[in-house]
Parts: sequence; structure tokens; C-alpha cells
Amino acid sequence: MQIIDITRELFSAPVYPGDVVPALSWSRRMAAGDAYNYSQFLLGAHAGSHADAPLHFLPNGADVTTLPMDVLIGECHVLDVPPGELTGAYVEQYLPGRTERVLLKGRGQTTLSESAAEELAARGVKLVGTDAMSIAPQGNERPPHFALLREGIVILENLDLSAAPPGKYFLVAAPLKLAGAEAAPLRAFLMNN
Repeated sequence: MQIIDITRELFSAPVYPGDVVPALSWSRRMAAGDAYNYSQFLLGAHAGSHADAPLHFLPNGADVTTLPMDVLIGECHVLDVPPGELTGAYVEQYLPGRTERVLLKGRGQTTLSESAAEELAARGVKLVGTDAMSIAPQGNERPPHFALLREGIVILENLDLSAAPPGKYFLVAAPLKLAGAEAAPLRAFLMNN
């Protein structure tokens, strides 16, 4: 079995403009004479590879602890997509039939239009992920997020799909359990035979 880690390293991952830049600091260092090493870090909920919950764009939306594990774990398709903003027509033409989980491999440059998000929802997709920092184009974040989250579709962003050729995989994505948060960093893997 091949296992592909699709998680970006948290402290070196691209940061969405305006977000907190993750930082690691040390309270205790053995090199400084302490008995043990102890680190702490500062980061935003959308740091590195992460999952968005409905609360991100829905005022009374559920937090990240409610994301269904049976959606975060299961068969998925990695699709090689062109850079730019995907449309509903593109999704209609290229999304494999009966796909519940899809990861968009666009070299960090592919986002969804509102029509693409609506088409994914209409086709019964339960999870959509991307290797871009956001599923939505900068400056127009709300419409695609809202179209997905209002339908209960889980969003994964800022994945590292560079080692995952297009095809069918088994996905395991586990966001941190942060009560009250609209998003959470995660660790994600793809597996195939």
C-alpha cells in the first residue's frame, strides 16, 4: 500500500494574505540547560492544510468539531485541473460520475466560481479539497464558500497534492478538534494499492 502525505508543513506553508503567520517559540530548551524541550506556537485556524466548517461563512453554522468523520475518510478522486477559476460547465464536463470526495490539483492556482460550487453540490459531492490557499478567488471568497458550506460540503484547503498523480485514492483527513472554531489545521493522507 502506498501512503501519500498531502499535508503542508505548518510553519512553511503559504499564508493567505492578511492571515496570521504561524510561528514557533520555545519556553524550555535543553540546549539552554533546561531539563526538557517545550515549544508553543501562534497560528490562525486556517494555517497550513486545514478544514473549513459551516461557521466560516454561515452566521449560525456548525463549528469544526461537527465535521462528519465519515466524510473526512473515504474514497476520493484527485483531479488535475487547469489554473484559474473553474466554472460550473467545467465541473459538469470533467467531474467523474458518483464522486463524493474530490481534490483539485491545480498547482496552487485553481479556485471555484459560485457556479462550480453549486454544480458540485448538485452532483452530491460531500467534500472538496484544493492545493490552493482557498477554494475561492481572492476578493470574492463568500459565494463559493457559502454555496458549499450551506449544503454541508466539507472544504479542505492548502493541501500538498504535488506527489499525488490524478486518480482514485482513499482519503484520511483529521482536523484538530477545536470547539467553537470555524476551521482547524489537519493532517491528511491518500492511500492506494
